[in-house]
Amino acid sequence: LVRAYLSYLPGELSNKWRVDTTKRSLGEYLLSIHRIDSFRIFTSSALIIAMNVIKNVACTPLELQRMFVRSTQPFIVSGIILTFYIVVNSAVNIAIFWIVFCICVAYFIYRYLLDK
Repeated sequence: LVRAYLSYLPGELSNKWRVDTTKRSLGEYLLSIHRIDSFRIFTSSALIIAMNVIKNVACTPLELQRMFVRSTQPFIVSGIILTFYIVVNSAVNIAIFWIVFCICVAYFIYRYLLDK
């Protein structure tokens, strides 16, 4: 089914899915590990599982994707609103939020300046 999938979108998006490329590139990555390390094996297997989950979710029919998004959207929005009210209700939480926000902005500016 995945190999027969064809989109009507223009350009590169209209090509058929190549199923074996993910497994081949991740397999080459696993073979390139020189030292057998349990942490690397764990991260590699977690990466393979995550890539397969993402691929399988992306290949589900559009109706199932819409049902999933519409069923989880109220929980995500209510979580964001709850977090907002928790932060706003206390001056300490507001201060912690702004400190973390400024640290994140400074980190991204630092990374941007290093790449220049």
